[in-house]
Amino acid sequence: MKKTTIFGFTLVELLVVIAIIGVLIALLLLAVQAAREAARRMQCSNNMKQLTLALHNYQDVMFALPNDGWFGWNSGVTNRHHLGIHVRILHFIEQGSLYETMDTTLNYTTDWAPSGYNVSGAGNRIAGFLCPSSEEVFAKNDSGGDERTNPRWYTTHYYGNAGSVDNTSPPVYPRATTTNPKGEISALGVMTVNSKISLDNIPDGTSNTFALLEISWYNFWGYRGWHRGTYIHTSNSSGNLNTWGYSITSCKTIRRDFYINIGPRSLASAGGISAGHQQYRSVGSFGSNHSGGINVSLCDGTVRFLTDTVNMNTVLAFGTNDFGESVALP
Repeated sequence: MKKTTIFGFTLVELLVVIAIIGVLIALLLLAVQAAREAARRMQCSNNMKQLTLALHNYQDVMFALPNDGWFGWNSGVTNRHHLGIHVRILHFIEQGSLYETMDTTLNYTTDWAPSGYNVSGAGNRIAGFLCPSSEEVFAKNDSGGDERTNPRWYTTHYYGNAGSVDNTSPPVYPRATTTNPKGEISALGVMTVNSKISLDNIPDGTSNTFALLEISWYNFWGYRGWHRGTYIHTSNSSGNLNTWGYSITSCKTIRRDFYINIGPRSLASAGGISAGHQQYRSVGSFGSNHSGGINVSLCDGTVRFLTDTVNMNTVLAFGTNDFGESVALP
């Protein structure tokens, strides 16, 4: 009688095969995750491209780039809580109908009336204002809770370049107050408090000046409603702006010690958020959930990926519009 030989796996061989399959699955998952993040980063870049083109279109109509707010001194409450740059470009990102429901002569809270147009307008989620790699989509207050709950306000991850401090010039406006600092405010960029700068009046050149920068990292406490702009804390009738207390929201100042991805690095190294940048509204803690940097747009309409190892002297230079620096982005 002919013997039949039965071939099989030993336990060791089976375990080796399972291990190999596990490694292959892990590699595949990593590849899928990397591909998804690459797609999200590309979408984020496209968001910034579209918003920068909207800034161009706004400027063609209004002969200047939008600003963070401010229409001259007024002690009345209606001039304290301004609408920011994102409201002003709604017409140019196919959100004209939403713009028509908002009133730029009123507060971003419409004096806190729950039925106010500006309040309900911020309850609209604008996908082009949000980085797809971030889960932080709602506005927050200084304690990390929701800034507005009825309706919840959505935020934005893209901020106008207000300008740089810590280079060859002091800040144009100092901290908002000495007891509750919100950071310096610069007027050396292209969009800041009451600015009226056009693209054809940027001496450093549109390809050497930031238009928008990204803040989309987790746990940043400075997220505010996408419609918000200048907030006036205190004012006086003297007209001396340096004695006023206010914050800018839709645009941000660039500061040397707020290097790219300071937030994610602080979280990784210290397990918490540094108090040095947690409460600042006017200074940007630029960072993202993209690996190694953030997306930025230049005034010429191009979008670049700015690594978190970039020299801050370069960042400060691209934050100014008229300093004549001869630098290039890496």
